[in-house]
Parts: sequence; C-alpha cells; structure tokens
Amino acid sequence: MSIYFNGSHADLEQQIRAVLAELLINKILYGGNVREMIRNSTLLYIPEWYLQGLVKYLSEGWSTYNDNVMYDGLKSESFSSFNRLTGRQASAAGHALWYYVVATYGESMIPNILYMTRLTRSLDNAFVTTLGVTLDNLVMIFMSRTSAGCSCTAIR
Repeated sequence: MSIYFNGSHADLEQQIRAVLAELLINKILYGGNVREMIRNSTLLYIPEWYLQGLVKYLSEGWSTYNDNVMYDGLKSESFSSFNRLTGRQASAAGHALWYYVVATYGESMIPNILYMTRLTRSLDNAFVTTLGVTLDNLVMIFMSRTSAGCSCTAIR
C-alpha cells in the first residue's frame, strides 16, 4: 500500500479511501492480532477479484465509465473465468460484481459477506449463507443479466 501525490487532490483522496478500505477489509477478514492474521491467512484463500474489486467499489463507487469497462469485458469474454482473473481484469470484474451484489441485495450485505467469509473460511459458504446463492450461480446470474443488455447502472 502506498500513497503518492501527483498534483491532483481528487486522486490523493481516492488513494486514501482505497488504502483505508483495504486496511478495514483485511482487518475484518484476517483479524486484529498477529496470531489471528497468520492463522486466517493460511486457511483462507481470497481471489484477487474479491479483494481488489471490493476495495475499488468502496473507494470509487460506480460510474458510467465502470459500467462501460464491465460491459466491454463481458462482450470480449475477458471475464469468463472469474476466479483466475488477475490485474486490471480482476479489479474491474470484482468491482462490477460487488456493485451488482449491492444493487441487488443491499449495501448491508458487504459486511455480512466479509464476516461469513472469515467465519466459514470459504467464499462459497459465505455467499450461500448471506445471499442464499452459490458464488458460481451469482457470477452466472450477474454475467447473463449484464450480457443481456442490462447495464449495472440500470439495476437499481
């Protein structure tokens, strides 16, 4: 995690929000003391889309630009293998999926999903327990709904 000033106060503010979001997410997922962090990090696998997408969603929110990136990724089938995505694709796909979760189930589901992820040490169990749908089904529904021409900004 690093923060730098490039001359834009808006960029600096966004970077601060992203770092704070990542710190809070890591605290929820891995615990507060060193022993808990080591234990939880060895037992819990978090894909890149999950963490980076959530950080991006919490720090940036959603815009039509994000909607276009998501739509382009779906049309080019860049998001076809969700759990294997890396880099910008993982961040963009995760950002879109988290937005879909909030738009469909409500913002209060984010802390519930994070808590259940830590408690069950399984992403799939966390989504089933919290939303009543498996992660694979959620991704399939999200991709089919958005590929069918329903933009994420139209979900709300």
